[in-house]
Amino acid sequence: MSKKKLVLYQPQQVDASIGPPCSGDMLPLEMLTISAFPLAEGYDIVIVDGSLYSQEEAHRRVVEACEGALLYATTGILGFMVTDGFACSTKVKARFPKLPSIIGGWFASVRPDLQLATGLYDAVVLGQGELAFLDVVQAIEAGTSLEGIEGLALWRDNAVFKTPKRSVVGWDNVLNVPWHLLDIEPYREMQLRADSHRQILRMPTPLAMGSRKPYFGITYFSSYGCPEPCTFCCSPFVTDRRWKAIPADRMLDELSELKERWNFDVVRFHDANFGVMEKRSRDFANDDEAVKHAFAVQKRCIELVGADVHVRARLEPRTGVQRVCGVEDDPCEGFAHARIEAMMIASGRARRAGKLVREDR
Repeated sequence: MSKKKLVLYQPQQVDASIGPPCSGDMLPLEMLTISAFPLAEGYDIVIVDGSLYSQEEAHRRVVEACEGALLYATTGILGFMVTDGFACSTKVKARFPKLPSIIGGWFASVRPDLQLATGLYDAVVLGQGELAFLDVVQAIEAGTSLEGIEGLALWRDNAVFKTPKRSVVGWDNVLNVPWHLLDIEPYREMQLRADSHRQILRMPTPLAMGSRKPYFGITYFSSYGCPEPCTFCCSPFVTDRRWKAIPADRMLDELSELKERWNFDVVRFHDANFGVMEKRSRDFANDDEAVKHAFAVQKRCIELVGADVHVRARLEPRTGVQRVCGVEDDPCEGFAHARIEAMMIASGRARRAGKLVREDR
């Protein structure tokens, strides 16, 4: 017999009511990732990506999907994702006051008190969420206490109560992302519009394809965490400076499969720090056959946030890969400079200083 339904909401990245929509390559990676284990256990997964709809329509779909669900869960990083997630969760709670609601992600992990004090959520999943989320799902279905699950923040006696910390696990303990849950066509269609270069969070078109030309890209996580102690970032607090990554061969196998499935033009890595391990970077760059297959050499591009010099040196001249860039290019010798560069990018001064980031719109 099929197990119960889990409704997962990826909040809108930007407020489209006051400007252009979000870039169509921003896939709901967080929701896909935490779906893997429950899906393998037979749960029915419903993912609603708010960026595909108007805010009203996105919330309507979530509330409708929550009828008969076991739980509702959402996430958020900063900015409008937090606002939209709050608005959607408020509607879910109003319609289904007894439906268990869970939230995770960067913002909730840093300030679980703000989320739990709203009364909207039964628990915050802190940090890495794949295994913790499965434990929460199974506990809710069994009717057992969440207090025995590691890696959660709960609201007890008007204060945050944290369960024992959960250890960060490597990719050998994490299932592959269930990409088949995603209908890629709405994301492709958004990106191939003539004005897609105006979308918020959109990266510039690869030079070989022409300035501001539409292209079809996907986002991808190949690692979790970062070992660096940057004080401008919440990662040291959330991940305890742990870094776990997909081995290069497994990553290239998965990207090759996605290339065949979707025939993308661009892969946009959303790692916090891609290039921590030199051997993985070299293995990734040196697998000629897999790289050519996954990235289709001709007029194709990958954009690595946090890529290191070894990937850059190997991929750029051989495959036409462009914009292999990041603020942690050389963690050993250039990290002080990298921190300055990162802050310049964040403050909008990067273009004036001759640093990359986006084309003028």
